[in-house]
Amino acid sequence: MYNIYNGGITINNLQVIDFNNSIDNAIFDFCYELALRDATIQGAFLGKLDELRNNEEMKYKVNDFICHILCNDSDDFVINTIDDICDLMKEYNNSKTERQYQFKLGNVQKLVNMTAKYMFISTCNNPDLRESFKNCHCPLDSTIAKLIYVLCLDSGISLNKIGYYDSVMNKRRSIKSFFKDFHFSNINKEQYIFCQESIKKIVKENSNVNSSLEFDMFYWNKYSREEIDERFKNS
Repeated sequence: MYNIYNGGITINNLQVIDFNNSIDNAIFDFCYELALRDATIQGAFLGKLDELRNNEEMKYKVNDFICHILCNDSDDFVINTIDDICDLMKEYNNSKTERQYQFKLGNVQKLVNMTAKYMFISTCNNPDLRESFKNCHCPLDSTIAKLIYVLCLDSGISLNKIGYYDSVMNKRRSIKSFFKDFHFSNINKEQYIFCQESIKKIVKENSNVNSSLEFDMFYWNKYSREEIDERFKNS
């Protein structure tokens, strides 16, 4: 029986993690800061990083998300957390006239999923703890997008569910164009879910990985960015 409270969790009345404890809190803060940087790099966010750092409510929601991960909460909780933070950021985003100064769904998924990824590192040589991360999602970026396309083709997994709407050309483009032009900060919820569902299908066909986070770790270790680009180009 687990209990999630403001600052930590207990399982069977035993303290598992206490974010009021200075060390546990420092570990989370370290992972959160790294994830926040990942969510704002390469032109994904041009606003003031301190405005995001000082958003305690957003940080608390990610903290709460990690607590639920460690309690083996469902895959739905990932989507719910992303939705909650997107709702939280609506007023902030509405105050910014240009999209690159907004913290959008693509940025939010990066923050949430990269925090989980950094926490996942603690599962090294600990398969029992690794099981707690089984419902987490893979952080999405342009390289992972290309990898999804290549591995789905390799595995015979259909990718015709979604196209790509080019607002400049005013027409839908091919699925390969969607992955080729992919930038994580610009995706919408439909595209996010499509990518995550595609990753789950790849995981199901692959005996080397058992979850979406393991997929992320395994393939970043197996292929370089240049190798993925080359395989995508030749696919």
